[in-house]
Amino acid sequence: MFCHTPPVNTLPVELLSYIFLISTHVTDPECNLPFTTESIKAPLIISSVNKHWRNTALNTPSLWTSLCVTAEMVRSQEDHDISLFTSGVFDTGHLTTYIQRSRKYPLDILIDARDQDWDFSEPESV
Repeated sequence: MFCHTPPVNTLPVELLSYIFLISTHVTDPECNLPFTTESIKAPLIISSVNKHWRNTALNTPSLWTSLCVTAEMVRSQEDHDISLFTSGVFDTGHLTTYIQRSRKYPLDILIDARDQDWDFSEPESV
């Protein structure tokens, strides 16, 4: 059986890291932001391609510096013994991972607090 190394894996690690970094900074033309809520998922996708890409991604701290906090990250607490009201619990799992992997690099944080159920086509009241 013949094993062939894909050409992209023969690139110097520094160049591959730079290509990964560019993929995470897709701008949103409407908001003029350096990244979008979708482009911040790129490091997770890249790091799951193969072992070489994972090692490269994990050793590129600048790849993990874009964070997005959204309304979906707040989930309802199911413990009814504490209160009759449901209280929000902030799920920081992916934020913690990104912060650890970014090491000491400065972070860019996007807070998207829009109501996902809002109908943006509703007419404005006068």
